[in-house]
Amino acid sequence: MIACLGLLTACTSEAEPEDKAELSPIEISNLKIGNVCFKDNTGKDGNICRETNEIFVAGDNTCYFSGREMPCTWYGFEFDYNNPKNINSMSCLFESNRPYTSGNPNEIRAEETYSDAIDIPLEPGKNRFFNPQFVGLSYGEEGRNKTVHTTTCSIEGIELFTFELTIVYPIKN
Repeated sequence: MIACLGLLTACTSEAEPEDKAELSPIEISNLKIGNVCFKDNTGKDGNICRETNEIFVAGDNTCYFSGREMPCTWYGFEFDYNNPKNINSMSCLFESNRPYTSGNPNEIRAEETYSDAIDIPLEPGKNRFFNPQFVGLSYGEEGRNKTVHTTTCSIEGIELFTFELTIVYPIKN
C-alpha cells in the first residue's frame, strides 16, 4: 500500500483537516518503489526500472558496505516533488520485522537494529528524488527467508508517504 499526500492548502477554519494532504508542505507525485537500474557503473545515475514491492535478493550486483565489496541487489524509491517553501530535508524511518545491520559504503550505522532514521536533503522548487538502496547477498532458511521493511517519510511530523517492501532471500541448500 502506498499513500501519497498533496500540496499544502490555505485554510482559515480552525477545524481539523479531513486528511494530511491539506497539511503537507511539499507535493509528492510519481512515487515508484522497486528494483534499481543504473545508466552506467558509477551507481549515481539511475531509476526504478521495475516497480515491485517484493525484492528478490540475487547478488547479481556489486556494492560497497563499510569499506568492503560484496555481492548485492539494488532496490529503492523515487518520486517527483514540488518544494515551494524550500524545506531543507525530510525524515525517513526505515523499520524491519527482523534485525539488520544498517550502513552505507563507508560505515556501519547500527548493528542488530530493527529501525534506522535518516534526514534526506531536498532541493527547492520542482525536482526528482532518487534513493538507491541495496541488500547484501545472504541466505535464509525455509520459512524464514522473508523480511518486511516499512519506510515512512515525513516533514515536520507530517507523513508524506509510507510503503512496505518484502525482501526475499534465497534459501540455502
